[in-house]
Amino acid sequence: MHEVTVFCPGHVTGLFYVPPQPDDLLSQGSLGGGFSIDRGVRTTVSIEGGEGIEVYIGGTEAEDPQLAVQTVAAFARAAGGLPEGKVVVRHEPEVPMGAGLGTSGAAAVGIALGLNVLVGGKLSEEQAYQVAHKAEILAQTGLGTVLGLYAGGCKVSVAMGAPGRGEARAIEVPETIRVVIGVAGPFPTQEALQNTGVRARVEEAGKALHAALAAEPTFERFLALSREFSRRVDLFSPTVRPLAEACAKEGIHHAMLMFGDGLYSLVEEARTPEVEDLYRRLLPGGTTFVCSITGERGKVV
Repeated sequence: MHEVTVFCPGHVTGLFYVPPQPDDLLSQGSLGGGFSIDRGVRTTVSIEGGEGIEVYIGGTEAEDPQLAVQTVAAFARAAGGLPEGKVVVRHEPEVPMGAGLGTSGAAAVGIALGLNVLVGGKLSEEQAYQVAHKAEILAQTGLGTVLGLYAGGCKVSVAMGAPGRGEARAIEVPETIRVVIGVAGPFPTQEALQNTGVRARVEEAGKALHAALAAEPTFERFLALSREFSRRVDLFSPTVRPLAEACAKEGIHHAMLMFGDGLYSLVEEARTPEVEDLYRRLLPGGTTFVCSITGERGKVV
């Protein structure tokens, strides 16, 4: 086999903070709460003639393929090498990129799982996810998303690190809950996190609210604490703030995508059309869609 396609769910972070980091990449990460969604990234990995790495996103060659480069290199180290040839990666995202929907983590997982099939399954599933975790850290695209994707469903992390090192506890979610997501555009994450005031708010709010969620890991607490985290961090753009205010007025759960210029709401299925309509009216130039929380991991399709 010279080509394989993997689908990996996306991921939404409700709250988080970054504790002091150890030297070991597998033990680095963040602590927080979030959930996997049934829309994500389809990644096709192939070994072709030539050498090096080519990466395409939605059919267009990637300007900065650093995450793929790091994932392929980390996988080669873990698996003891790769077949001769050029590694070609084609990502087809089902959700907006750079919007706080876990697409970087999903892309890294897709590459690692795809390469593992191409080399005959030299790594376990957990080891492939560890490769993706390392790559995200080295490429500076994420810290805790891969652990969340491995755990699946809605969860709170209680020990940071890659799968096998970190630990997450499941949060039971009613089957009738749906996720309404609205994205106005990308978010300048690096710029925001370089702001000392923003970092301080994330640290203070995230640490306290994570402790509260870990002590009482219920869906009701997740709803309340994720909304409170967004309120305390307060990074709503002028485009998204009117939607957040409208949701508050109508008693609709809402929280900011971390980090994206957008909002999400966890609502009962019966109320989904009403909430989706509100999102579309107040984010007319954005992307609005409805999805579900999923417990599945990345898989070959």
